[in-house]
Amino acid sequence: MTTVSDNNPSTAGRHTKIPPMNKIGDEFRSDERSKLGVGWHQYTHPEGKVYFRYKNVYTDAWLLDKNTLNTLEAAVAMLCRRLRRVRQDTDGPLLDNIEIGIHLTSQDSDKSGLKGWFRRDKGDPVVKGCYHLCDMTKKEVFWLDEVPAEIFWEDLDHNVVGRQHLHIAAEAAYWEHIYIFPHDRTISQTELHDLREKLAFWTFDAGSSKASTSPYTATELKDFSRIVGNIIADSKRPEDACIVGKLKGALLKIRFAYFFGEEHAQINNSRGVFPHHHDPEHHSYWFRFLNCLSFYTAASYYVNLNHLWIGRKMSTSRWNDFVIQLQDDWYDAITPATVILAANLSFLAISSVDDSGLPPAQRSLGQIVSYISLILNVGNIAASTILARQHRSGHHSSFEGEPPKGGPRKKQLHELERLAVIFSIPATFFWWGLLTFFISIAWICFNRTAQPTRYTAVVTIVLSMFLLLLVILYTYRDNHRSIWADLSALLPLPGFLTCSTSQKRSSSQDPQDQSNNGSIHKGELQTLDTHLDLPV
Repeated sequence: MTTVSDNNPSTAGRHTKIPPMNKIGDEFRSDERSKLGVGWHQYTHPEGKVYFRYKNVYTDAWLLDKNTLNTLEAAVAMLCRRLRRVRQDTDGPLLDNIEIGIHLTSQDSDKSGLKGWFRRDKGDPVVKGCYHLCDMTKKEVFWLDEVPAEIFWEDLDHNVVGRQHLHIAAEAAYWEHIYIFPHDRTISQTELHDLREKLAFWTFDAGSSKASTSPYTATELKDFSRIVGNIIADSKRPEDACIVGKLKGALLKIRFAYFFGEEHAQINNSRGVFPHHHDPEHHSYWFRFLNCLSFYTAASYYVNLNHLWIGRKMSTSRWNDFVIQLQDDWYDAITPATVILAANLSFLAISSVDDSGLPPAQRSLGQIVSYISLILNVGNIAASTILARQHRSGHHSSFEGEPPKGGPRKKQLHELERLAVIFSIPATFFWWGLLTFFISIAWICFNRTAQPTRYTAVVTIVLSMFLLLLVILYTYRDNHRSIWADLSALLPLPGFLTCSTSQKRSSSQDPQDQSNNGSIHKGELQTLDTHLDLPV
């Protein structure tokens, strides 16, 4: 039987042949579990990850490797010494109430460009790692070093405003710790009752408000409530601890993000605490040019992209709703493009238009413009299909296209402009294809035709343009109320186009947010990284 001694399953450590009766010898890695250090116990997370425990110390490092075990035990000893000093100096927490989580950087990290293992000198080997400490009485995570505030949520650029605000974030990290190391945990009836009440409230809030701050949809929350209702209190099943830890951690993270219990708490998802850095008068020149080329469709998408952020946090549910709207726009653009494509082919088939006796160099203006319209509509169909495939919706509002990272700060406005232009490409193809088709039809109406025909065409075109202008003004009046009020004072506009004060007041009070059909905040619970040099 051929084997390799490496522990990496992707490169080695695989049995290429299985002996009779599955009798694998003592030289294989499966029997190395008996070499685990004294007092250490091995557990397997419900998701499949192996971790180890010694009393109140937890780690995901592979302790079956002797060097890793020695390194980790040295790190634990150092942390315990520091905890005792803190206890003596400031009457800190008792060690019996503290759980320690440690993650060590593997030696393979050098291959990825991360220098995790290094030596200061020949006699002092040093390893980089990260740790977190859990006060099981206060249900908080803390550190013995100064750490940045974004350690609680890397994607959230946001400061801690007070001790209570910090407690919410630290408690969320505590439940993440429970989720990472779920074995031998007891979920009390009080904790289950608290989680059920929160799920009931969020279900009501998500189902009754389009601007809900819930991280889940009402349907998802109902499913979670049913699952939590089946959990038995005071059981030590690791699956139960995982469920409760992940849900409570996610809900507490949302409270932290929206300043729960603070003076400026954000109670809906339509108005953020931090202002947007959006100034439509300072677009780049290339965006202004392409925006005009797209008949101001790019500007519309740019505004929608800007509203994906609530202050400094991007709303995933808004991104999901925005992508669904994009899909509708792109699919809706394919049908009229197909109609115009067929109309162009029919137009060119008219004998008076396509005189096959003429050489190609003498094709008429109507024919050339109709050919251009054909090309533009084919481009519309192709662009719509490609973009729609790239941004597909699926179960739990998951998308192949990832939302843009970060927030709408000034340094990122060019990225939003680029996205807005890309999303408006199908509409740009459509409008120019429609315009060129109109030019080809107009050429037929005015080229070598009788006066009555021309007069009839002019009246029809003017009337159509007037009605189209009314539609455009009615569509954009909400975005240009001051200009519209001045225009209403000068011209006798129809009643349905007037803009009253009551309409202004009511529209300003409505939350300009899409329904929270949102996505699950995955909140993958990983070891919180605080770099610490751990001498062996």
